[in-house]
Amino acid sequence: MKAEQSNDPSLFYDFMAFLFQMGTKMVYNINVRGMENYTRSPATIITVNHKRDSDVLIIAPTLYLGQGLKERRKITFVAREDLFVAGFLHWYSHPPWPIDRWVWSINLTGIMRAFSAYPMRRIPERLVIEILREVYAREGNIELSHVLNTQWIERFRTRSRNNSAANFTLAQALGWRYRALLERKESLLMLNRAYLKKYKAIHTEAIEAQLDLFARILDRGGILMMMPEGTLSPDGSLSRIREGLHRIVSTSQADMRLLPVNITYDFMTPGRMTVFLNIGQETKGIRDLSKVALDSLTRNKILELHTITLGNLASRQLLEKARENGVLDSSELASHLFQEAQGHASRGFRVDERLLREHSFNRRFQELIDYCVKRGILSPGSRYLRINREKVLNAENKGHLLDPMGYSNSEYMGWWSEAKGNLP
Repeated sequence: MKAEQSNDPSLFYDFMAFLFQMGTKMVYNINVRGMENYTRSPATIITVNHKRDSDVLIIAPTLYLGQGLKERRKITFVAREDLFVAGFLHWYSHPPWPIDRWVWSINLTGIMRAFSAYPMRRIPERLVIEILREVYAREGNIELSHVLNTQWIERFRTRSRNNSAANFTLAQALGWRYRALLERKESLLMLNRAYLKKYKAIHTEAIEAQLDLFARILDRGGILMMMPEGTLSPDGSLSRIREGLHRIVSTSQADMRLLPVNITYDFMTPGRMTVFLNIGQETKGIRDLSKVALDSLTRNKILELHTITLGNLASRQLLEKARENGVLDSSELASHLFQEAQGHASRGFRVDERLLREHSFNRRFQELIDYCVKRGILSPGSRYLRINREKVLNAENKGHLLDPMGYSNSEYMGWWSEAKGNLP
């Protein structure tokens, strides 16, 4: 795997940055603070919290184009490895017939390289198709029974036309017929004992090579963007920082600096949502930090950039009311939330500016009520509203779409657990 030798942007890179910036601005109202903190210095690691798949489409063009074309420098991205596997787009988008089989064949590797994105293997989140294609590339078209454990052999056998695993090869298993199995997430434990031992070593070597590549990009003065959580946050809070960040920092010989970026989606609105993108000050001297110290620094720097939204404040109150009698006095709630927003701002925390002026607060509050009514969280009414307690309290599925109250509250509490330690 070779990294590009130039840190200079290409015309394609420029064009796509403009395209994505225009596209995201049509979908979102993007509020950017701290652009002056991004100095485009060599060997900068941009660390970002990971809320949605659209994060990089918003952040990368904003940073790249934020200070004009004369100052632009190409950003290299740490990307999930399955983006580079044919079949990923089908698994991700679930396209309809008749284009589904065509989408299955698309390989995004060329496009990802044009964007200066390189793969990073995640543990243990790998698709079955990734594991089998790696074995196929190294071992050739051997029989499935030589590679997989008995449970996985049986899974493929039950889907085969002749209902037999005899002479069933890897090439056959990687075919369209078995896409439901191939698109499942699995670990190397699907392999039999002999291949498990062999591919654990190969797995480790592949990760080392990927980490070394990113370290060399920094050594050449490149700018690297990564989501140190390694995956989307399931509940809005900042997940643990994975090993990759410290391994890259400790491997590189460059005099690096860390640039924290926080992205927050104010999604509890029936209309066009606002995205808060906050860019923090760079931190130098990170190369000799221990993993614990670097992880703690990164977490604190990202979380302190969080913008408190009305959804954050309201979700906690709505959950509390749902646990009580399920009846909400909207006038009382509005007054309480307005005062709470003022209090957070007076302590120096970042608050959505619309919440600090009475007129704009009232408009934003009505949008939140409309959103909750539309989603079935609140019943329609004037002052007194009834909370759908079953929908709010029994949301088993996490995520902003299925459990907006839980997600927004978890996002807020994750921030508050760190922020309260910095209070005077």
